[in-house]
Amino acid sequence: MPLATDAQTVADLLLRVYEIHERIIARTGGLEGLRDGAMLHAAVARPFASFAGEDLYPDDFDKAAALFHSLIKSHPFMDGTKRTAFAATLYFLEVCGYPRPTILPEDEVIRFCLDVAEENMRQAWGEAIHPKTIAEIAAWFRRLLQTDS
Repeated sequence: MPLATDAQTVADLLLRVYEIHERIIARTGGLEGLRDGAMLHAAVARPFASFAGEDLYPDDFDKAAALFHSLIKSHPFMDGTKRTAFAATLYFLEVCGYPRPTILPEDEVIRFCLDVAEENMRQAWGEAIHPKTIAEIAAWFRRLLQTDS
């Protein structure tokens, strides 16, 4: 089910992502609050970006990957950004009509989130890296949800 791309949709998702973050911090600990509200807004709006009338992220999993990538890379929260990015991406896909996975491979999820988050640091340290693309992130979530969509 495609989402509308109006400002209200972005505002609703922004509020939901912030609520997800608050619940995660309350449940698992960490510093509360935003580090950068503008970065949060940009991360949440990115899945709906278009150019010359064409969606930059045409399918639900591409949009979800853009959300995940932007949240992790922009690090808008004081703490819990990776946990929030993962949970918010699952929420986004659920709103799009995809079922939540019944079993999550916790170690794999943690490693994937860390891999995406640490790319900039590893590159700064001079390591040769292959940054995750939106297509690779989308494929990972497709596999996680075991769907061919």
